[in-house]
Amino acid sequence: MTCNRLHAAADQWVLGALHEEDLSAVAIEALEEGLDSPKLRMLAGWTLASALDPQRLFRDALEESGVALRSRDQILRERALPVVQAVAKNELHVSLLAETLNRAVGTDVTSSNSPLYSLWCYACDFHCEERYRTLFEDLAKKEALTLLQRFESADPLFC
Repeated sequence: MTCNRLHAAADQWVLGALHEEDLSAVAIEALEEGLDSPKLRMLAGWTLASALDPQRLFRDALEESGVALRSRDQILRERALPVVQAVAKNELHVSLLAETLNRAVGTDVTSSNSPLYSLWCYACDFHCEERYRTLFEDLAKKEALTLLQRFESADPLFC
């Protein structure tokens, strides 16, 4: 049996969005969903006063539960792909792109080392420069198509 919450928590942990103090609650939810392992039970009972390392317990609980940690690149690629596809297909207007992209990816895409950065910039520019809206829409669509090609390759996207 696998636990959707545990898979989601593993992704959040890799992205740095899950904190040590949240791990016990994740374990409790996984146990409530019917998943069970010795480390998961230990993690569910973990408190700040405990001498046990919650991160080690979490990694061990994932392993015992058969949940593999994915790379940051795999997670972000999976989360960004539907947004980028929607822009490329004109299903998502560039004016909604920045908010949608940040919500989908769950991490800051405004960093210049993110491959989604230029797409995000076009969305921001769209809001700032009304006279250039058509240009930014076209550039965002071209950037989305370029990203789709990169998504199809095995090259890492996110550093």
